[in-house]
This record gives sequence, structure tokens and C-alpha cells, in this order.
Amino acid sequence: AQISATGRQQSLTRLAEIRRTEMALTTQSAAAQRALNAAEVQSAASARTLSAAKVDLARATTATTAAATANTAAVAANTAAQRTLTAVSRGAAGAMALVGGPLGVATLAATAFFLFRDSSDDVSSSLTDMNAPLETVIADFKELSVESQRAAMIKWGDRYQE
Repeated sequence: AQISATGRQQSLTRLAEIRRTEMALTTQSAAAQRALNAAEVQSAASARTLSAAKVDLARATTATTAAATANTAAVAANTAAQRTLTAVSRGAAGAMALVGGPLGVATLAATAFFLFRDSSDDVSSSLTDMNAPLETVIADFKELSVESQRAAMIKWGDRYQE
């Protein structure tokens, strides 16, 4: 009977030890399951972040491509403008050469001014007789060139103000 009481005591001790081990393993299993659940949640969040980053990358790539295309167009427009400027510069240099350079341009402008002044004096002298009949003055005015008509109008305005 003593062997059986000792065996029984050992069996109960062993059974209690197995239950403690079982409880520890159950606690460890629950902790591992919680860690697994947390890892799955973190993995899903990381997947969403990765998807958002891929969308942002696609947008940035599209914007970069558009900017590169706009830059290419701007460079092409600049090149065309430079070519036009070069052609205009050559044309201006050719025109200056035809009139004798800057001194020739100044001489041409002075000559035009003096010719216009002389022309306006001729108009003034031809229309000085404002006492003539109105039909005669109108007929004389219509015979003048456009520039002479403008000069005559200026002279008449000056006379009217006096």
C-alpha cells in the first residue's frame, strides 16, 4: 500500500507538473498568436504604405516626364528664337551696310527731315491765299500728297491758334 501511495503521490506530482507545463505552453501559444496577429496587421499596413508609395512614384514619374517634355519644347523654341535673332541681326547688318552704317542712317534721317520741312514750306506757300474761294482752297488741298496734307493741317492749326 505504501508503494501505491508513493506511486500515487508521484503520479499526482507528475500530473501537476504536466498541467503547469501545459498552462505555460498555452500561455506561450496565446502570446505567439497575438504576436502573429500584430505582425499580420503590420504587414497589411506596410503593404498599404508600399502601394501608396508606388502611386506617388508613378505620379512623380509622370510629372518628371511632363517637365522633361516641356523642357525639350522650351529648348526647341529657344533654338528657333536664336536662329530668328541671328537672321534678323544679319539682315540689320546688311541694311546698315546698304545705307553706309550708323552715319549713313543719321544722314538719311536728316535728309528726310529737311525734305519734309521744305515740302511743308512749299505747301504753306501754295495755300497761303486763304482768302481765295473755298472751292479753290479745297481743290488745291486735294491735289497735295498725304504727307503734304498733314503738313498743311499742322500749319493751319498753328495759324488758327495765333
